Amino acid sequence: TLRDCIIRGNRALGGSNNTGTGVDGDIGTAIGGGLGNVGSVTITDCLFEDNEARGGNGNRGSGGNFRFVGTGSGGAIFTSARNGSGSPSSLTLDDVTIRNNRAIGGDGNAQGGYVGMGIGGGLGNDGSNPSVAPGGSTLTLLDSKVTNNQAVGGIGAGAHGGGVANV
Repeated sequence: TLRDCIIRGNRALGGSNNTGTGVDGDIGTAIGGGLGNVGSVTITDCLFEDNEARGGNGNRGSGGNFRFVGTGSGGAIFTSARNGSGSPSSLTLDDVTIRNNRAIGGDGNAQGGYVGMGIGGGLGNDGSNPSVAPGGSTLTLLDSKVTNNQAVGGIGAGAHGGGVANV
């Protein structure tokens, strides 16, 4: 539980020039500039401002096995069910302001499901867990403000959800 907090000016940076050879995973990704969550958390009366998740450059997955290659996900907060236990994850925000955050994809990445993308400038939520079933992720916003956030794709890549993206 987080209460009465200010999370400002933090950066999550993905690695660059890596090649993935495994069965599943992420490569060169940056998740949650202010907070990365793979469990359950409740945040009350907090400000997330000027945080950034920036994907790395020049990464290569091994085809469809690597879902996220050079992506920036959840400029302020990223929640994911990819926790290894198969337990669902959850994020509850009550009276939280999320503003001026950015998720930025890297340049020159290749071979993955989401390549060089910016996903969820303010909030990114990924309910998938390809390794362990059942996974799942729940995001609940109560009396909160999500304003002036950006999702920016790398060169030639797309972006999803300037404010909130649900994958």
